[in-house]
Amino acid sequence: MRFKINGVDYSDCVQYSGRSETLRKVYGNNGMIALDGTEIVDLVGIKHDLTVNIVPMKSDRLSQLVTALSDAYVELEYDSGLEGQAVTRWMIPDMSSVTLALHKIATNVDFYADMQLNFREK
Repeated sequence: MRFKINGVDYSDCVQYSGRSETLRKVYGNNGMIALDGTEIVDLVGIKHDLTVNIVPMKSDRLSQLVTALSDAYVELEYDSGLEGQAVTRWMIPDMSSVTLALHKIATNVDFYADMQLNFREK
C-alpha cells in the first residue's frame, strides 16, 4: 500500500486492512427550504477523509511519524479504494492516543501500538 507523508514513505507503518475512506459533503450557507417544502442545498464541494491503523512500532519510528504529522497540513499520497488509483491530497492530520504495548528490559526498547491516524482533506 502506498502511503507517503510529504514525500516520505511510511507504508511500513500502516496496516493494510482496517482503513476507512469516506466522502464528506461541504455545504455553504445558501441552502433553504422552498415554499413547497423542497429542500435546496448549497453543495460547495466534496472532500475525502481517510482513517488508517498503525502497526506496532519502536519509539524512534513513532517519533519520525509524529514529527511528519506535526504540521497543520500534510501532502498525503495513498492508494484510494474509492478511486481505484493512487491520489495525492493536502490533508489535515490528526492522531489518536498511542499505547505502550511492550517494553523489552534486555534491550531497553519500547514498542507502541493501538494508534489511528485521521486525515481530512483541506
